[in-house]
Amino acid sequence: MPESPETPALAEPSGIAEPPESPSPDDVLVFTDADVRWNPGALDALLATLRATRADLLTVFPRQETRTLGERLITPLNDAVVLGSVPVALHGRRAPVVANGQVMAFTRAAYARIGGHAAVSGELVEDMRLAERMRAAGGRVVTARGGSAIGVRMYDGYRSSVRGFAKSLLGLHHGSRALMLATSLLTVCVYTLPWLLRVWPGAGESSTTGRILRLVRIVGLLDRTVSNLIVGRRRPLDLAEGLLGPLSPLLVLPVYALAGRRRVAWKGRAYEA
Repeated sequence: MPESPETPALAEPSGIAEPPESPSPDDVLVFTDADVRWNPGALDALLATLRATRADLLTVFPRQETRTLGERLITPLNDAVVLGSVPVALHGRRAPVVANGQVMAFTRAAYARIGGHAAVSGELVEDMRLAERMRAAGGRVVTARGGSAIGVRMYDGYRSSVRGFAKSLLGLHHGSRALMLATSLLTVCVYTLPWLLRVWPGAGESSTTGRILRLVRIVGLLDRTVSNLIVGRRRPLDLAEGLLGPLSPLLVLPVYALAGRRRVAWKGRAYEA
């Protein structure tokens, strides 16, 4: 079946009554991490979204909660990656598989059909492998944003963010280190390089080249701010994260360096990458 071309937010938890035609709790399996915060009514919102989208697998990206500067440096970039990759289907292409093990809801029949978690035991990124198996089996995979219903504080600082993102970065690039390198270079060229370049010799600031360069700089600053607005992170400090745009590709370089190693360590275990 076709994938969802966008990332809708879960229905608002307030005022939701469980629809009589929603999937029975006995027919749905929900997996969630211990650090994910479920607000009152979030489960009802999840079931309603599962029904409305006719998903076999509904995977949710909770709203990011950040408390320190170190967390703000790269953790919220997770939202920009998701928002930027899923809408590919709007251009007539199949949306890439995007999954998040923090919240995954399966219909019981579809979960059994792909062999459940037992089929991906030993995988570093189990969530992605489950979503890939679901798609390969003809199931419908839908990605949603947690909105006001579900939130999470993923990491407590910059260092833990680097280690956490490094474990899954290679998998997100289909195991290709060349693609990972190309992505890193592209982000540096788009977000950082325009701030280091001057207008070409002989071309004034008011020239076409100068105007294009200024436009690229402005768009780079707005990118992260717009992403935060979409996912509901709208406090002044959240919106100010856009100012980190030119630095973001440099701040992520340690993630790429760790992800490029042949062995990745995570939670006391070593995985061959």
